[in-house]
Amino acid sequence: MRETVLTKRYARGLIDAATPEEDNALLCRQMQVLSAVSREVGSFVPGLSDERIHLSRRISAAESCADVMKLGPHVRGLLMILVEHRRAQLIPMVASAVCAMISEREGRARADLVVADRSLADKIKTQLEELLSRATDQEVLCDVKVDPGLICGFKVKLGDMRYDASLAGRIDSLEKSLHSKDKEL
Repeated sequence: MRETVLTKRYARGLIDAATPEEDNALLCRQMQVLSAVSREVGSFVPGLSDERIHLSRRISAAESCADVMKLGPHVRGLLMILVEHRRAQLIPMVASAVCAMISEREGRARADLVVADRSLADKIKTQLEELLSRATDQEVLCDVKVDPGLICGFKVKLGDMRYDASLAGRIDSLEKSLHSKDKEL
């Protein structure tokens, strides 16, 4: 709960700090890059959070990373604040919140799409964005993740709506149905 509140505060602060001339899509993309690095580079968040390393060295490392990622001044500033307050682990959640808030302000909705196979991701994403946009009368953009554990198919979440069209989901559903019938016997 506390992390959710903090995440939204940091996201709102970043968006409010940006000038009207700044491209909100650029803010979102930069946060997504930062989020991807924090997830994929195993030592990134621990290194920026490790209190055994002097704060000035962690800040210096964060600045070097921001240079390599070509982060703008506002996203860079947010990264420094998160490092100073030992909250680098919030980067992925803040990135999601920033993109969601920007989309909401611009009249778009964001859906989370999880696919079993990367090779089909673009096709499924395009079709679902079109379908969901027509169904909701607003532009819908899908954030795609790959989870081979779905076996095949996809899962999508848009607001409170969840739809599971994966083989793993169908197997789970069948298993639950069989267990409930066993209890009846």
